[in-house]
Amino acid sequence: MNDPAFTTPEEIQARRDAQGAAAQKQAAQMGRDYAECFGAAAGARVLADLINRFAGETYCRGEHIHTAYREGQRAVIEHIARSIGRAHAQQQQESDYER
Repeated sequence: MNDPAFTTPEEIQARRDAQGAAAQKQAAQMGRDYAECFGAAAGARVLADLINRFAGETYCRGEHIHTAYREGQRAVIEHIARSIGRAHAQQQQESDYER
């Protein structure tokens, strides 16, 4: 019986490991999805537009709230770029492994 009151440390660790593996698998798939979405010609144009609009200078002298707002916008662009970069790195590793 799996009574939570009597869960062993090994069971807890196994559950955490399984959750971590599932989260890692989901993140890898999401990276591939980002790469697929922004890898096509239209997606590349959209990404370039987003970068031009939101990834520039964020500092606004004397306007800390506006600076923070613009940093938030830039963080989204950086997340997309990191996701695409990880997907490309993973593809490269997989192709290197197949050789």
